[in-house]
Amino acid sequence: MNLSQTELAQLTGISERSLYTYEQLGTIPRKGNIRKLAEALHVSVPTIMKRTSFLCCLAALLFLVLPEAIAQRQVVRGIVLSASDKQPVIGAAIVESGTSNGTSTGVDGRFAIETAPGAEIEVTFLGYVPQKLKTRPEMQVLLQEDTQSLDEVVVTGYSTQRKADLTGAISIVNVAEMKALPDTDPMRALQGRIPGMTITADGSPSGIGTIRIRGIGSINSTKDPLFVIDGVPTQSSLNSLNANDIESIQVLKDAASASIYGSRAANGVIIITTKHGQQGKLKVEFNTSLTASFYTTKMDMLDTEGYGKVLFQANMNDRKDPNITNYGYTFDWNGDFDNPELYGVSLGWHDGYLDANKTLRPADTDWFDAISRTGFTQRYDISVSNGTERGNYLFSVGYKDTEGILKYTDFNSVSARMNSSFNLFKDIVVIGENFTTS
Repeated sequence: MNLSQTELAQLTGISERSLYTYEQLGTIPRKGNIRKLAEALHVSVPTIMKRTSFLCCLAALLFLVLPEAIAQRQVVRGIVLSASDKQPVIGAAIVESGTSNGTSTGVDGRFAIETAPGAEIEVTFLGYVPQKLKTRPEMQVLLQEDTQSLDEVVVTGYSTQRKADLTGAISIVNVAEMKALPDTDPMRALQGRIPGMTITADGSPSGIGTIRIRGIGSINSTKDPLFVIDGVPTQSSLNSLNANDIESIQVLKDAASASIYGSRAANGVIIITTKHGQQGKLKVEFNTSLTASFYTTKMDMLDTEGYGKVLFQANMNDRKDPNITNYGYTFDWNGDFDNPELYGVSLGWHDGYLDANKTLRPADTDWFDAISRTGFTQRYDISVSNGTERGNYLFSVGYKDTEGILKYTDFNSVSARMNSSFNLFKDIVVIGENFTTS
């Protein structure tokens, strides 16, 4: 055997296939044998020793770490039941806390998920109170019904219902989340919060836009939904309201609303309830906000010379003399349309001036930058309210000053709202008013 052309794996395989070892023969390989092997393989003795030591260390590391790595995950199995009737909850979400690792329950309410030892899982399902539990190999989770959300009162036209009793297509807006947004315009704040409703704003500071529920309902007649504010149908847009005066918003999207409001509800109904005075101590609220609007990206505009070069190239493409076009540029070029060369570009017909009297010089103006700015919106709202067993009242005033991101596109508005309700003659007569101006 030619050892100089033999791989180490083949030499090792010879000893594995043979029925004896060095110990059985009474001989143990010595350093001289390793040196001969190294010379045959054309490597040095330290190289063989280093590689042998590395393989031994790697094997020891795998022996110590591999069992620990396998033990780092555990399989948790369980069942999710409703606490009221002990029926399985189908489709409940099971998520390991702090991760995106999750699963859902099957038709029998059972689940299996692989988690880290000692981890927590979150169990959630619509209409039930979420739970956060420590993992165990076998778990039984009992979900309590969220009676608070099911008992929430929903305005449906001329009456109110519990959310649990609703059968129509009604969407309820979380007003608290809407008010937390920096945008103080109620219409823009509704974007993306109602399934099937699209809101298109024109981008102006006044916030005038369009609302479409379930698409376009008619070609010839109006396509806007009907707004009902405190029980009164109106054609006013949503942006005429002060966002801090809104208490609740419900959107009626199906044909059931037409039985109440007639053909005006063909495009849907948006019911808005404003705040009223609450029983207790006198309550004074003041809110202010400041927001900034600006272009996140701007178009790169050509300067005077760059625009002139573009005009020159356009004339070359049309095989026209650029100096006879009325662009206000003077081009110094070789006059050859086949191999055009531009030596210089100057603006102005009269030695760098735009007029013969030489009073108007051209300017290198970035017009996009000249007409745009950072627009600031300031809003100030104050309200005073109180209530007793005999009645309540609320008075609010709001001021909004909006600067558009384009200069000279400002918008100012002042809105005031006053409502009251008083019970007279032992609740036999109720007198109230609701006054709004903007």
